[in-house]
Amino acid sequence: MRNGFLKIKNLALASFIISFFLISAIVLPAQANIVDEIQLKGLVGIDESVVRNVIPFNKGDEFSIEKLDQAVQYLRQWGIFDKIEASPIETERGVVVEMRFVMATVITQIDIYGNYPNLENQILKYMTIHTGDIYTEKRAEEQVEIIRNFYKKAGYIKTEVSFKKNDQPAKQGVSLIFYIKHGDVLRYRDIQVKGNKAFPNSRFASALNTWKAYSEKRLRNSIRDLTDVYRHKGYPKIKIKVTDLKIDYDTGRVDLTIDVDEGPFVNVKFSGNREISERKLKKTITVFDEGSFDSYELDTSVEKIKTLYKERGYPSAIVKVKKTVKENEDVEINFDIKEGKSRIVKKVNFKGNKHIGSNRLRKTIDTTQRSIGFRRGFDKEIVSDDNGSIKKEYSKDGFLNTEVGEWDVNTSDQGFDLIIDIPITEGPQVIVKEVVFNGNKAFDKKRLMKGLKVVPNKPLNQEDLPNEVQRLLSFYANNGYPYAKVEQKVIQDLENNRIDIFYDIDEGHLVTIGSILIVGDILSSQKAIKGAMGISEGEPYSYKKIVESRLNLRRLGAYSSVKVDPVGLEEKENKVHLKVEVNEQRSFLLDFGFGYSEYQKFTGFVSFKNLNSFGWAKHTLFKLTGGRDLSRVELGWLDPRFLGSSFEMSVNAWLQHANRPAFNYIQAAGSAGFFRRYRSFGFLFRYELDRNYFIEGNTTAADQESLRNNTISKITLSASYDNRDSFANPKKGFFTLGQVDIFNEIKGNQANFAKFTWNGENDQSFWKIFTITTGLRFSRIQGIGNRVSVPTNELLFLGGDDTVRGYGEDSLGPVNAQGKPVGGRIRWIWNEELRIRVWNQFYWVFFVDVGSLTNYFSDVTWYNTRKSTGFGLRYITPVGPIRVDYGIKLDRRTGESFGSTHLTFGFVF
Repeated sequence: MRNGFLKIKNLALASFIISFFLISAIVLPAQANIVDEIQLKGLVGIDESVVRNVIPFNKGDEFSIEKLDQAVQYLRQWGIFDKIEASPIETERGVVVEMRFVMATVITQIDIYGNYPNLENQILKYMTIHTGDIYTEKRAEEQVEIIRNFYKKAGYIKTEVSFKKNDQPAKQGVSLIFYIKHGDVLRYRDIQVKGNKAFPNSRFASALNTWKAYSEKRLRNSIRDLTDVYRHKGYPKIKIKVTDLKIDYDTGRVDLTIDVDEGPFVNVKFSGNREISERKLKKTITVFDEGSFDSYELDTSVEKIKTLYKERGYPSAIVKVKKTVKENEDVEINFDIKEGKSRIVKKVNFKGNKHIGSNRLRKTIDTTQRSIGFRRGFDKEIVSDDNGSIKKEYSKDGFLNTEVGEWDVNTSDQGFDLIIDIPITEGPQVIVKEVVFNGNKAFDKKRLMKGLKVVPNKPLNQEDLPNEVQRLLSFYANNGYPYAKVEQKVIQDLENNRIDIFYDIDEGHLVTIGSILIVGDILSSQKAIKGAMGISEGEPYSYKKIVESRLNLRRLGAYSSVKVDPVGLEEKENKVHLKVEVNEQRSFLLDFGFGYSEYQKFTGFVSFKNLNSFGWAKHTLFKLTGGRDLSRVELGWLDPRFLGSSFEMSVNAWLQHANRPAFNYIQAAGSAGFFRRYRSFGFLFRYELDRNYFIEGNTTAADQESLRNNTISKITLSASYDNRDSFANPKKGFFTLGQVDIFNEIKGNQANFAKFTWNGENDQSFWKIFTITTGLRFSRIQGIGNRVSVPTNELLFLGGDDTVRGYGEDSLGPVNAQGKPVGGRIRWIWNEELRIRVWNQFYWVFFVDVGSLTNYFSDVTWYNTRKSTGFGLRYITPVGPIRVDYGIKLDRRTGESFGSTHLTFGFVF
């Protein structure tokens, strides 16, 4: 009995133990699948919390190999680690993830010595490593060969290149110094040209630029240029080959043999062309450009000529071509042209258009009315396309069934121009009844409608309807939902001409910005970079802000390139990190230069600028200017993104001695300003405090106090608009600026006054080589109070390089008893220029300048208005023109010269 009881007891105990292990077997794997700890080892100079934030799992999350691989992938994309090892270790409490890092060695600086005659930046752009990149011995050694090839292509042989690596443990990086000792220059010694008959050997030597060093690139370009010259001189089948090239490396000389197969001479003739010149027709045909005169190329040339005639108003022109091969194998090609009757369109009228104006419809079609500088003929072949354009324009206003009738083409009363009447049946207009959103949870209908252009109870824009889906997707992507999906459905009520638009939306999950991972920040502080981006960690994902963040960093001026890439977006993570890769350009800049004007003569300057002061991406400036009439020292501070905003803040202080024709003074001053650019608009607020000491000057008996030492407080408010296509050489566009300066004299006479300024400029180009520029300027000084005496240095002056040419600097306007200029309070200037492009960046200029300077509006008379005309030459540089002008006085008075020469740098207005 006892034994039976023991057996039962042992059996029960065994059952309990087995059950315990079975339960443990079930429970332990569940615990083993949980992340118990994340260990990070080997991090140097990196905040551990940032790395943990990049890892897509946390303590307590379910462990998976896929997530671990993803973590390694994200961290490698960061680009600051040379090696990453990840090991999951199973314990009783769960999985311990151990991650070991080897920090990458970063290139902190690259210097190049011995790079003459090339600029350092030229070589740096050619190299494949940059400051901020990960350093490896192999990549550094590759640059040696890259630099050697750079000099080889430039014509230097036996160039020696070496580099030195300097460890910088504090920055976890190295600096590299490349030493260059370029060899001798290869130059031409003997050039043999064979087979050339049309051009002498000297023409080949000139094209090869024998006075320059030999290089493969220059040789290829010279052969190409010679081929083009031959083709356009009547040898389309020209073949020029280098058959022998010998380089004597001991003497640095090159012997060259060129074989020329000129091919047949092709003489192209045109007959029957009255409207278009032979020169223009030769440029139109493709025989010489393509280097062939087979049947295909001749047919192509015929079509080109027909197209040109259509554009000139001769749509029925007939062109025939005949090719004749002479006994000496030369070729004669004759284009026989029958121009036909001119079919210039004088007027295009629309009949039946009630809802859309004729001017708007004319802009949509290719059939164009005659206008100044433009004449195009009527072409039946484009009528069908024009009808489609008219229907498309009507569909933008909800007319989906518009019909365009047969065009009525009639000859004008003069008998040669055409008048076209286009009948239109508009049909019913479709109105948007309702816009319905389904599935939107994060945003209400009112918010979503703001992102669309469609408006209920307004006409439907059929053409724009497909774009509405993209607008909704963009709205969601810019507000934290980049994975949203949108489907559009349209239900039309044909009887009532109403339409309902339905949007089925799958918003996806909210996505936030994780960590901002910065690479290449050798000098810059990460705080400065993050502050300038305009997007912060933890805020909702925004595609627009990410794009803008890159632009914001570029505007700082401290980086030659910037890349911002999302990490985790493709995997549709809830948290997307931003990898910011910056390439810091050399922060210290030394700049020097000189200017010249007829009045000031030579003026030189030297400036020291730091583009990344204190690693904050702020600019500091120290500038010295010296010349006959100007000596100046200036200090400056510029914050391109003040407090992370779009405002640019500048602080300047200067001390200068200036010698003007009307006065000579010393000025100590400082200013602080804020500038904001919005597209083509610019807004400025500036405060300036000046202390002025006069050495000598001109004044009048009526206002002798104007020549006085003074302390001026000035507030400037200005707004500008600029849509010109270029700053250095504008050819089209408009510029205007309005400015108000409010002056308060702190010491002296305590005068208060304001200066109002307006400038306008309009540029128009035509026929490619002509540009007309019109400039208007007006300024007015208004006293605040009675009998306000304005200090001489704040008065307006007229005459000289940049106002009215032909006259001396500041020589016009009111004068004192000795006949010396004293300045005025009301000034207006009109400048008109015609620029004619001569060659490359050289322009002829013809101009008219008109201006007036007085103290009162009643004195603004034709007699007090001074006028000049003249001509000049311009050479356009990337930062503005070098000008040589000769101005002729149009209303010379007793004692005045015929005119004056002006040699300056910069614009007139």
